Amino acid sequence: MTPGVALMTLRSRGIVFRLEGENIVCRAPDGVMTEAIRIYLRTHKAAISALLRTACRECNTVLYQPECIEYGICTSCRTRLHEREDAAI
Repeated sequence: MTPGVALMTLRSRGIVFRLEGENIVCRAPDGVMTEAIRIYLRTHKAAISALLRTACRECNTVLYQPECIEYGICTSCRTRLHEREDAAI
């Protein structure tokens, strides 16, 4: 399993990831974070860290488009934020 697929799978199980400096910090529901997952995260730390550095600040989706990476937000979240701003006017 690639690190990208692993992140999506683990997020679907309720695990939330963030970077603090060089450390990957995880928050998971009780019983979800197994030793096998911890070993996988340690083994693939560099690749997972790189993915998290290019993730949307709103939904954590990995960003691929240069303009999304530049602003740190995916197209879907940017559209949703603009819709909320427009509705508030």
